[in-house]
Amino acid sequence: MTHATQLSYYVGLSATLTAAAMAIAAPVWGMVSDRYGRKIMILRAMFFAALILASMGLVQSIWQFMVLRICQGIFTGTITASMSFVSANTPENRLSYSLGLMTSSNFLGWSIGPLVGGLLAEVVGYRLCFLLGGILMIVGFLMVLFLVKEDPNTFGYRVRSAEEAKARRSTIFTPFITAILICLLVQRIARTVFTPFLALYVQETLGTITGAASYTGFINGATSFATAAAALTVARLGDRGNKVKLATYLTLVSIPVIVLTLPFRSLFLFAVFFSLFYFLAGGVEPILTSAASERTPAHVRGILFGIMGTVSSVGAMVSPIMGSYISVEFGIRAILVIIPLFTAIQAICILYARKKIPSSPEEQIVGSTQEDTDMIDMHLHTFYSDGTLSPAELVQRAADRGIKVLAVTDHDGVDGVSEAMEAGESLGVTVIPGIEFSANMQGQELYKAPPYYTGDIINMHILGYEIDIQNKPLLKAVEKIRKQRKERNQKLITEFNRLGYMIEEEDLRQREGQDYAGKPNFALALVKRGYIKTTKEASTPGQFLRHPSVRRIHREKIHVREAISLIKDAGGYAVLAHPLKVRFPEKPGEDVDVFDRLEQLLDQLKDWGLAGMECYYSTHSAEESARLVKMAECRGLLITSGSDFHSPDFDSDLDIGIIQKKEK
Repeated sequence: MTHATQLSYYVGLSATLTAAAMAIAAPVWGMVSDRYGRKIMILRAMFFAALILASMGLVQSIWQFMVLRICQGIFTGTITASMSFVSANTPENRLSYSLGLMTSSNFLGWSIGPLVGGLLAEVVGYRLCFLLGGILMIVGFLMVLFLVKEDPNTFGYRVRSAEEAKARRSTIFTPFITAILICLLVQRIARTVFTPFLALYVQETLGTITGAASYTGFINGATSFATAAAALTVARLGDRGNKVKLATYLTLVSIPVIVLTLPFRSLFLFAVFFSLFYFLAGGVEPILTSAASERTPAHVRGILFGIMGTVSSVGAMVSPIMGSYISVEFGIRAILVIIPLFTAIQAICILYARKKIPSSPEEQIVGSTQEDTDMIDMHLHTFYSDGTLSPAELVQRAADRGIKVLAVTDHDGVDGVSEAMEAGESLGVTVIPGIEFSANMQGQELYKAPPYYTGDIINMHILGYEIDIQNKPLLKAVEKIRKQRKERNQKLITEFNRLGYMIEEEDLRQREGQDYAGKPNFALALVKRGYIKTTKEASTPGQFLRHPSVRRIHREKIHVREAISLIKDAGGYAVLAHPLKVRFPEKPGEDVDVFDRLEQLLDQLKDWGLAGMECYYSTHSAEESARLVKMAECRGLLITSGSDFHSPDFDSDLDIGIIQKKEK
């Protein structure tokens, strides 16, 4: 029989060893999940949890149990793995709600688990309870194995792109993320420091042990319900506005609420204010977690949640030690004073985080205000595709026109991105690495596609933003497209020569070092040779580029699903370019409503991973843009703007920053 003092010691040691082991192991498993996937990490955690729990029912000594508790901390971690999975595979506009749902589930589990376990222990004994826990984990393992699907584009980034470890660390440990981690640590201590002493507080307040268990159970249930309710309600507001601002308000309001638990001796009033505090604080954690997650690329969110797991474990180790010391030196009620003090520290950390909050990739692409949008152009071309300006000249022209953020989106290539980014650094212009894919799909692939769509091709362009220009699958695809284009260009040259327009390959090259040649380059070549006076004449119906024999020559385009996948695989956002230029197949004499067809197309593309749509474009009217914005908003798509500028020689009415058709 173990003495009561020894029993308390071993109980504390058991919790501390597990938390310490988990604090060390969590970031390691996070890095592994970034490389090999999050689903396999959930399966790993559940498998070892089942094995270790079953083994705990067979131990013959306290030290065997302690060793298993250390193993539990090292090899399990289901919650951290699940949160990482949800974060990487959930759309950003649903992230706070999803993480809130996870948080509420965890708290309900922590509340129900001890209750059910205690009842079962009385009936079947502690050893069999461990075995039953292992069986439950096996059931969870099988559910994850067969029911959970993972997007393969959200992990393995480091392997594919050979990204340096130092760059990965700098992505995580920004001032903003560091401040959020401190907030989460402080909040975890504030929310858990009093929990082990609640029963003693109730007993002390009542002055008797009679009825103490009922009051304690009621308060525990109320706080758990409040936390779950907050995660499902208040946390949802984080998906609709500024997450950090909302977390600030919740934290500031929670301070006077918890202070009100100090002057009253009524357990009922204590339960009311204590539960209200947990409701307000319960919404903060998923909101801050979501804010940190959305500003961390999906391919490194495993290590982010691993670090958060460490923070949680450190809090679990510190809070009981702190509570024990305070209770011994100053009494149990003194522990309540710690909660508003730590919550005030949390508020200070959040205010600091608000000052250090970086622009999310989405905000850089879209712009967080109308003023930002007016200074953004996310669709520009250099001479590395069918433009005429060098990357440096393009950025200089953009800077002269007041543009603060731009994207170089050359057709099927990324050669000009690095040069543009270097120019942007010297001129104070943010250059987003981008690309524009020419893609297509079968009409029959559309949702609710009419029968006559079968076999018809829908052509479109897909823009990619925030891509890794060293991504190997992306570069391999680009090289394949480049070869196909060269083969097509040779056929076009031959056909133009047959038609009497003597063009040579050298005529397509407008600048030294230019390798790309698209249809606009042929238009420039016709001007250079004197066959036409302006590039617009090259599109004369039935002539030049519009001649039937010329139009029949084309290269094979990649499927739109592959284009989106390549962009996501490179860590980027896929956006449908100039949607009103998408041409849908139609029956002869049929009047096709482009917007109706576009609704169907967006639903399908979003299913394949489309992140946004170019709603503001140089040929869109204000009314058309407004209608496109509404379509994008109801689907949770990013709303981008671009001029599609190629050259000052192509169109005198079009320049960088012009994202709407001029009214005549």
